[in-house]
Amino acid sequence: MKLADIQKQYYEASAQVGSLARQMAFAALGIVWIFRIDSAGSPKLPRALVIVGLLAVISLVLDFLQYYLGAYQAKKLIDHKESELGIRQGDTAQIETEFTLNRDFNKLPIRCYHGKLVFLTACYLVLIPYLIYKIF
Repeated sequence: MKLADIQKQYYEASAQVGSLARQMAFAALGIVWIFRIDSAGSPKLPRALVIVGLLAVISLVLDFLQYYLGAYQAKKLIDHKESELGIRQGDTAQIETEFTLNRDFNKLPIRCYHGKLVFLTACYLVLIPYLIYKIF
């Protein structure tokens, strides 16, 4: 097996996990909305659902930050390398130049990726017992 094959598998799996995590966070927010308590014309949320909602929102914020920070770092690196190599905008002749990335290049996006999964797991660790209690 080649390292490139394992990398491809990792990228495909992590993209799928990211997409499912996003859907699960929105589903948790939908469940919070369904189980809200309407009293005297104003909705109220039990403490457990407030916690679920906050954890789901934090997970979605980390999801956004993962992609934003990745794009920001990539653009910053592109600008730096173009400047370093003297590449003018639109000049594709030197764009295939090989270079070594700093080991920490993707550290923040990867931390956001893992963080969103931690917060989503915590969200469902609160949500599932709440649903079991309410339904049964």
